[in-house]
Amino acid sequence: ADHAPKASVDHNEHLLMTVRILDPAEPLTRAMPHGQKVMMEQFIGDAGLTEPKIPFANGRIVGKFLKEVDFIADNMGKTVYWRFCYINSTGEMGPWSVALSDVIR
Repeated sequence: ADHAPKASVDHNEHLLMTVRILDPAEPLTRAMPHGQKVMMEQFIGDAGLTEPKIPFANGRIVGKFLKEVDFIADNMGKTVYWRFCYINSTGEMGPWSVALSDVIR
């Protein structure tokens, strides 16, 4: 895809968050663009980091519009940061989204 997915935290409870991933080109559907999945990278650390200073890693491929992410107790009170991009079946990646963050409860 030639654009990045849009994401938001749909639900945040004790050591569990649900992330909602949407295609901004088709905001009324839950579907990914045809032939695309989403690469989701994450970092857990201090609050207030700006994108150039966030060492994103732990990439995982997501194929559904809702993704549950669980955390360990040691991460409570820290901030989780994510970024997202579309990836096609040949591994080509589109542009990255802006960072999404929330506090781990």
